Amino acid sequence: MSRILAIDLGLRRVGLAATDDEGIVALPLGVLTEERKTSDRLRRIERLGRERRVDCFVVGLPPEGDGADQARDFATRLRARTGKRTVLIDEHLTSAEAEDLIREAGRQPTRGTVDPIAALVILRAFLDGARHFEVA
Repeated sequence: MSRILAIDLGLRRVGLAATDDEGIVALPLGVLTEERKTSDRLRRIERLGRERRVDCFVVGLPPEGDGADQARDFATRLRARTGKRTVLIDEHLTSAEAEDLIREAGRQPTRGTVDPIAALVILRAFLDGARHFEVA
């Protein structure tokens, strides 16, 4: 099984989730907050991918519009930088689903907690084959 890193891109924060070393269990990793420029985000995610020996990147694809264009551009640039398989997957309503999961766990959703859980939702959907995806 391959190691996968999921990315929930946002204007201010980037949520991250990954599979374990066996590529079976999906785990939230955290959030990038200090990088706003795409080049800085790419560099950090590329480094994280090397450290975790990632075989595939999964980037959340928002509904059509500027966000979708930015996600496609990001995924294309990430694939070019890493040479790794990079796919985009529909992220429609993942933040709402993440908030529900956090509440079910008895916690209140906050800015820092929703993004990595949204990335986890994206990763689980990809692993389950539950959402349409496209190759960057």
